[in-house]
Amino acid sequence: MCRGAPCLPWLLSFSGGGTWVKRPWRKSDLSCGASMSGFRALGGPTSASPRPVRVALAPGCVPLRTAQPPASSMPAVSALPGGSGSSRVTVRPAPTRPTGRPVWGAWAGSPRDRRAAVGKRAAWLAALPRRYPVTAMLLAALLTGRILRGVTPELVHHWWWATSTTLSQLAHRPLGVLIGSIPWVTGGPVAPWLVLAGLAVGGLEATVGSVAAFAVVFGGHTVATVISEGILGLRVASGNLPSSALHILDVGPSYVVATALAAVVVLPARRRLRLITAVVLVAVAPAMLFDLIHADVDGIGHTTAFALGALAASLPALRRHATRRTSGRARVAEEHQQPA
Repeated sequence: MCRGAPCLPWLLSFSGGGTWVKRPWRKSDLSCGASMSGFRALGGPTSASPRPVRVALAPGCVPLRTAQPPASSMPAVSALPGGSGSSRVTVRPAPTRPTGRPVWGAWAGSPRDRRAAVGKRAAWLAALPRRYPVTAMLLAALLTGRILRGVTPELVHHWWWATSTTLSQLAHRPLGVLIGSIPWVTGGPVAPWLVLAGLAVGGLEATVGSVAAFAVVFGGHTVATVISEGILGLRVASGNLPSSALHILDVGPSYVVATALAAVVVLPARRRLRLITAVVLVAVAPAMLFDLIHADVDGIGHTTAFALGALAASLPALRRHATRRTSGRARVAEEHQQPA
């Protein structure tokens, strides 16, 4: 028989709502026999102090009529110091490990778990160029152009003019100059363009896929270049500008970035991506459209690129494709977040 039965009147009971409550013990709560040998007093009182004490269930003794929570939500219960007459307990939720895609600041467990988490992160980062090849090639081209500008500035200066999208070069080798003019950043640091290209083109590629993203950005870059250079040619032909205006340096990734920014804002992409892209678009649009008041090539080209990106994102076929991809990614994320 259990000694001090009147001194053990409290039990911890799972309420079913996710919390543990303390209630008076009832004899019908025992499933380990008619006796009370299944209880073990933690520092139980003596007969001189008939006050409630902290109790724990021995192996094999389970309370009846008590909802059992799932194993992942079982809390850790520990007794607080405070004498043999204290009836307080501490309920701590059991730690859980994150599931799904690895995130920074993952659950800090054993060294083996940390090494596994680092390996998952490295594998996830290594897979990004394969998942987003258009963005990866654009970023690699921008970095290469910046490195070459620091190593061989004379050669890079020659390549700038060789790939400039002037009317004469567009007429002779259109594909070469349209592709070759994208990687060059003629002035200022390349880091802002890396961030803009990664956000805009990467977000577009994640929303509609690599093939559709390439078609949108390269189509916007091509049409914006042709329209801006064509208007320049008309102004020269009408006598508003001298013939030397046809030989200007027109290179850079700005038309690609402008097209992608407008497309991501209009497409049914993820809400956070659209919000961030919209904020960036509002921040960079004044600088890109500043030359429009003078009818310069850059202002006309950027305006055209913005319009083409929004127009492409309004196509029903592209919007349906983006909706399917976004919904599929959301379902996969929900499945990964569910506990195993």
